[in-house]
Amino acid sequence: MTPLIRGRFLGALELPDSARGMEDYANHLKSAEESDPSRHDELARKFLPGLGVASEEYRAELKKHYAQLIEADGWGGPEVAELREGKWSLALAALMERAEKSEDDTKREPKSARWKVEIARELRAKTTASNRWIAGHLAMGHPTRVCNLINQKM
Repeated sequence: MTPLIRGRFLGALELPDSARGMEDYANHLKSAEESDPSRHDELARKFLPGLGVASEEYRAELKKHYAQLIEADGWGGPEVAELREGKWSLALAALMERAEKSEDDTKREPKSARWKVEIARELRAKTTASNRWIAGHLAMGHPTRVCNLINQKM
């Protein structure tokens, strides 16, 4: 497990490694935790003036571009998670199509089906998809089981 390093964490959020960066992150959390929509919008305008809400079309286009990038160390934060998972979903869809399998097949076939293990192994080799994400999307049970199956000699 990699220790959390403040500078890398703040850098991944595009915040300066300083007291101001920590304050900006604290303000971000305040606005993110607000459940009242009008109060949330007010806090977001106050604390996060440079950020805006994007349309679904724009977000889909952004996911397509992100999927073509090679991820660098230190990329992270909740803002990137959606893009990262979009990249994993595109990779999974391509692998499922190549294997001629559907989402129904993932639910119907055994957790340790050979094709599932092969797809999981390729996802782990070519993406940063977590075992938890793979287990959920391929219906393979517990994430530890995915790890064991991937590392098992065939």
